[in-house]
Amino acid sequence: MTKKKFPLMLVAAMITSLTFAQSNNRERTTIVQMSLPLQLIDNNNNESYYLFDLAFKLSIERRFSKLFTPFVQVGFQGPLTFDLETAETQEQIKTSGINLQVGNKFYFNSNKTPSGFFISPQLTFNSVKLNEDGSVPGGYIKIQDYGLGGTFGYQIVRSKGFAICAYTGAGIFRRNYFDNTMIESTTIINHNETGIRPYLGLQIGYAF
Repeated sequence: MTKKKFPLMLVAAMITSLTFAQSNNRERTTIVQMSLPLQLIDNNNNESYYLFDLAFKLSIERRFSKLFTPFVQVGFQGPLTFDLETAETQEQIKTSGINLQVGNKFYFNSNKTPSGFFISPQLTFNSVKLNEDGSVPGGYIKIQDYGLGGTFGYQIVRSKGFAICAYTGAGIFRRNYFDNTMIESTTIINHNETGIRPYLGLQIGYAF
């Protein structure tokens, strides 16, 4: 190696190292995350709360300004089989469904990277279908609801892009409940109801 080439290679190495360091510490405005199913509530009177929380969810958010960080989250559930035990019976349930959440996160900082404490209003839609062993042939339960909710949480974004978010909150929903699984009766249950659903979540992902 000649003496003339050595300074040039040293300068090139310094520029490369600085560029790499800047790329690791750059502002990251978009985050893709997933959340694993959580058993939040197992209530014999409100089994559908439990079912909705079994969804595997994917979300994407992007920060455009201090007040505008929209996100979309889609959940996929099943097909999944589990045992549902009540005071009277023990049945096997096969369930499948989707859920959708659209909202905006308001962060308590002015960074371009969406991190730190936030509050988030959101619109939700859920649809779950259940088939019960021991029900009438072709019988099923279908639960659909839509609602308005809000969450509060904290999101961490590391310099190399790893992101983790924890949140909690609640929402109000309007639900339609359809059930034609009754063996001892020809009655079909079909009614609407309004209720409150709690939220609890943990997400991990990558920011870029």
